[in-house]
Amino acid sequence: MKAYEFVDGIHFGERKHWLNDDYVKFLRFAQLKMDAREDGIVGVITNRWWLENVTFRGMRQSLLNTFDEIHIVDLHGEAGGGEDKNVFDITKGVAISLFVKNRDRERVRRYASIRGARLAKYKACAERGIDDLAWTVLEPTSPNYFLVPRTEVGREIYESFWSVKKIFVEGSTGILTARDRVVVAETEIVLREQLGFLIGHASDSDVEKRFELKKVGHWSLSDARKRIRQQGILSNLIRGLAYRPFDIQTYYDHDALVFRRRRKVMQEMTNGSIGLAVCRLTKGGDWRRCLVADEPTDDSYVSDRSKERAYLFPMLRTAEAPEGGRVRTENFAPEFLAFLDDPYEHHYTPEEILGCIYAVLHASTYRASYAEFLRIDFPHVPFPEASDDFETLSGLGWTLVQAHLFRELPRRGLAIYHGRGDHVVEFVRYSTAEQAVAINKTQSYSPVPHAVWDFHIGGYQVLDKYLRSRRGRVLSLAEIEHVSAIADSLVFTIDQMASIDAAYRVAFPDLSPSDD
Repeated sequence: MKAYEFVDGIHFGERKHWLNDDYVKFLRFAQLKMDAREDGIVGVITNRWWLENVTFRGMRQSLLNTFDEIHIVDLHGEAGGGEDKNVFDITKGVAISLFVKNRDRERVRRYASIRGARLAKYKACAERGIDDLAWTVLEPTSPNYFLVPRTEVGREIYESFWSVKKIFVEGSTGILTARDRVVVAETEIVLREQLGFLIGHASDSDVEKRFELKKVGHWSLSDARKRIRQQGILSNLIRGLAYRPFDIQTYYDHDALVFRRRRKVMQEMTNGSIGLAVCRLTKGGDWRRCLVADEPTDDSYVSDRSKERAYLFPMLRTAEAPEGGRVRTENFAPEFLAFLDDPYEHHYTPEEILGCIYAVLHASTYRASYAEFLRIDFPHVPFPEASDDFETLSGLGWTLVQAHLFRELPRRGLAIYHGRGDHVVEFVRYSTAEQAVAINKTQSYSPVPHAVWDFHIGGYQVLDKYLRSRRGRVLSLAEIEHVSAIADSLVFTIDQMASIDAAYRVAFPDLSPSDD
């Protein structure tokens, strides 16, 4: 499998990848069999993610070197794909791949796509032959060797920008509890009740049943319960968690219960930093995988789609002081700060820098211009030549940061709570005509403009996600009021993004398409 870790003869440097997935091993096994033969054919149906995920670039190059013909029939079917359904009862999209080794054949790399309902895909595969598909010829190139159609227009310009990964010194994916039902709750009271049941007199099997825990080899429920009992429930480990967009929950940060704590990065968030959360990889659609947080973040903060994990980059970090001891400092790479300080002849504050980055990432022109590249790696950020443009974008971006953290939010009077009832979320139903969101037969929120209701951040339709995650529950007064604040924040975001885009076009006239 090590062969797949090299691209153009150089190790790809990925700390986290999926090259050890079973289907990848089967492909490698088949490839090695073909390497020992003069000719042959391999046909497989697998997870489709290897076709375009950047961490599989070495695998793609290796297969391109072995096989003379590669025919990809992409059946898609990713969970959350709307009317595009999977051919199996799984959440990951799939593809059929045919690999041919025959040195007498002309080298061919081509791709066909079939989307739609499951039965339509079955019918298409049953009735069509290989010559009946609408093929797109592929020309995979370094460094990624993609096996899906892509445009490379603008790639050199985009790659000249600063990658978020290189802008910040420290960053990591979010917290992964693997046991949310035990260690995450909407309030501290509920969390303490969950932990109380965990360490109480119930049997292990009763605890497993209540919290729907699965047995895993690396973790023992009995041992975890014993450790928590011995120590008691420690108040200093009860912390806020940026769980989903605009949804702060509470979690118990104990290594007996939390699978991946990400302590090095997350401790900065408990010390008062603000962090930028972005996804490295995305699975199609408009790019909107960007948010801020002032609490530790969950692994699925921006998206819960497989492999669309949120990476958090704190604005501040704790470092060794030259005179000894520890000091709080900005979490920006020295080479990036040198790049920024030189043309502006000024050292901007961490807040000003984060504001500019956040603005650029929310500019519609930027998102549209570099959509292809934003899906395959960490965002790359351009910076204006003129300090005035930097400061304009920075101010707009920082204002948006404050609104997203609900620190300074202009109120618009949206999503006012109406009706009498028990405040139980029985369903979530939006009416375009009434501009209202009903949660049961007698209670609803209005006005909620359609643009606000339909607004997405990452993989979530924000208002819908917030309310649906509370189905079957009685909304607290704080939650009832927070829905209105979310709606106000979203309408402010829509307006602010328009202002940011106008400033972006002024700051980057050569990177912005003409209005003509």
